[in-house]
Amino acid sequence: MRTCVALAALLCVGCSGYVVPGGPAPLQQLVQGNDEISIRPAPPIPARIAVVRIQAPEYESATAEGAGDGEFSVVSPQEWPDATQLQAMVQWPAVSEVLTLDLAQLSASAQSLNELRLAAAKLRADVLMIYTLDTSVQLAGRRYRAAEKLGPVDEPEPDDGVISTASAVLTEVRTGYSYGAVDANAKLSGLERTEWTPRNLDQKRLLAEQQAFTALLDKSALLWKQVAESPL
Repeated sequence: MRTCVALAALLCVGCSGYVVPGGPAPLQQLVQGNDEISIRPAPPIPARIAVVRIQAPEYESATAEGAGDGEFSVVSPQEWPDATQLQAMVQWPAVSEVLTLDLAQLSASAQSLNELRLAAAKLRADVLMIYTLDTSVQLAGRRYRAAEKLGPVDEPEPDDGVISTASAVLTEVRTGYSYGAVDANAKLSGLERTEWTPRNLDQKRLLAEQQAFTALLDKSALLWKQVAESPL
């Protein structure tokens, strides 16, 4: 029912404004530091990587919804990585398989990194890639963020548009050791006045998020290469 309401609010033709999707998950707060692990664990080579997307609690957009009542919600099914991107990740050095976590492997109240690691362990994954998306809309010099509603558009400025930041952490499943974090940005600007409708804006939102995630994968590949090839 909540999804249907969200779709109606975001996509109906007569809407006076667009509602920005929910916010990102606090990745850095969730991922434990490495203070208690003096030596970096070596992931099994070749490694199985599990991917999961988390967002702020009660996350929803026109195309996805998060579940979970803790510090974050798990988005399932994930829009990214798609089949092509999954296949590209398998081509990373020393990777045997890439899997995606969904709610079938997680409890509805998942609210900690340990629960995500446990779900990944059940899939026999060695490394967990946790990512989140932070999307906002810039209109007339103002940045509209999570769950804010845009007002009517008189005339967009050249720099107005949709901005998305994708962030990820690579974590060793067995110990929770963080191998590192990466992020990437994408912005779609120069929108015409006729494009500032809820439906068109959400299409731009999806494209900006896809571009940010694609750039994130490129950076994640470089990080993983360092992990897989560097000596302990």
